[in-house]
Amino acid sequence: MRRFLFSLLWCFSGFAGKGVSECVDPPEIDFGEIISDSEHKYGDKVQYGCDLAYTLSGSEWITCTGSKWTPPPKCLAPCRITKQELDERKLLLSNNRSRTVSVPHGESLKFRCKQTYTIKQPLIGMCVDGHMDFPLCILGPCFFTEEDLATRNMVMATGSRVPQYIQVGASFEIMCKSGYILESEWNFVVQCKKDQTVYPKCIELCVLSDAKMEENNIQLFWATSIRHVFSHLAVLDFVCRSGYTADPNSSPFQVRCLKGKMQYPKCATSVSCRITERDLNVGRLLLTNNQSLPLAIPHGGNLEFRCEQNYTLIQPSVRKCVNGTMDFPLCVFTSGKNCSTAPGIPNGDIVSLNKAAYPAGAFVEYRCQNLYTLDGLNKSFCSDGRWTAAPKCLRPCFFTEELLAKWNMTVATGSRVPRYIKIGASFRIKCNSGYVLESHSNDMIQCKRDQIIYPKCTEKCVLNSTKMEMNNLQRSQTFFQNVRRPLRFFQKLLPIYLVNSNFFEFECKRGYTKDPVSSPFKVRCLDGTIEYPKCIAL
Repeated sequence: MRRFLFSLLWCFSGFAGKGVSECVDPPEIDFGEIISDSEHKYGDKVQYGCDLAYTLSGSEWITCTGSKWTPPPKCLAPCRITKQELDERKLLLSNNRSRTVSVPHGESLKFRCKQTYTIKQPLIGMCVDGHMDFPLCILGPCFFTEEDLATRNMVMATGSRVPQYIQVGASFEIMCKSGYILESEWNFVVQCKKDQTVYPKCIELCVLSDAKMEENNIQLFWATSIRHVFSHLAVLDFVCRSGYTADPNSSPFQVRCLKGKMQYPKCATSVSCRITERDLNVGRLLLTNNQSLPLAIPHGGNLEFRCEQNYTLIQPSVRKCVNGTMDFPLCVFTSGKNCSTAPGIPNGDIVSLNKAAYPAGAFVEYRCQNLYTLDGLNKSFCSDGRWTAAPKCLRPCFFTEELLAKWNMTVATGSRVPRYIKIGASFRIKCNSGYVLESHSNDMIQCKRDQIIYPKCTEKCVLNSTKMEMNNLQRSQTFFQNVRRPLRFFQKLLPIYLVNSNFFEFECKRGYTKDPVSSPFKVRCLDGTIEYPKCIAL
């Protein structure tokens, strides 16, 4: 009996000991080792580290999940580039030196060819787990294809085939495809130089759209112009068509062609002017044709006035309706009381000597001080003992270096910022480094009557390769669908700049999938920043 009870207790104790699962020893990894160990029970973790110069891929921690561990990381090898390999391939490092170097996994190395050799493939190589694809250097001539010219919107000037090779120092003439123009009319040859091929630049032309002009109720300022194609940086002046007026939210009416694109201004249906009997009585005015009141004058229409008896018209008698507003002429009583000294105006002067008394009908003339702008009629008349309203002198716009810096811009000419400019004047600017002019903005600062109109310089977004690597991302293949095959690899190695509100699309690297809680893979550049999505291991 005692022996039976002892056996039964031993069985229960053995069963209880198996309540916590244990893992076998954690797996070993090549070129790395365990740097932080623990017990091997459920939920315990083990940390790995790589040998010197090797790069850890995956999580450095693995977890015991019962009877086995989560997958261990890998240690990816660096690329060892020897001086002998460089010499055999006629390559130099970017600093024109030839020596053995070590490049960690995921990093790139820039090469160039030795003198008298020409690069035929991309000059940047990336290390992938100990392997790197080298560029190819060929002796002497530059290498070309039809696609090389087509991607740059150019063709052979002679109409012949593109030469497959040309010698260093040689060149051939090209011309831009239809719809494009040379950026510099003096540069129309492709040149083969020792370490690069130098291409001219073909810029897209702006084609004037009659449909968009009709849609926006606009026309060219020079109505007699029959040109419909304009070169890069050309400036076009638009005006509203008859019966329309500028939309308050319209872009500027002076438009610059920028690489084939331009922003059309907009005009809206105009408003007619309503003339009432009270309007005429206040100004001592009569209508020359004795039309019945109230009277509606369409936008752009004219109306002729005359003064009541004993009053004299001192401004043009015919006035125009402009979007619901009409400036009435001035009638002066010329046979009434005299006037005393004429009133002065701030920031302005009376041109002649100001007298102590003036007869009815007399006037004084005003002018504004330097940089101030006259607003209204430059004369004030004595009318039955009172002076008509004097003009105003509007202040100029004030600028400083700090003010332009706040808007991320400087003067385009490189000269000093103008301290004051008159109303109606403007000057050209350029965006500071790292910023770009928004497509709907022109490059002019304009001084208006009641405001300063600044162009908009927005911060560029630059794709961060480190953040892409951390999130296991790469550029979407759709981004390169319009890039010719020989240039795609090279394009993928270049930095990508995005303008404000532009979209860019990512995708997961091979072996990874979208994280369920990741942000969208199609991202937008907003004020110089983009939100990176995330991919996790399969």
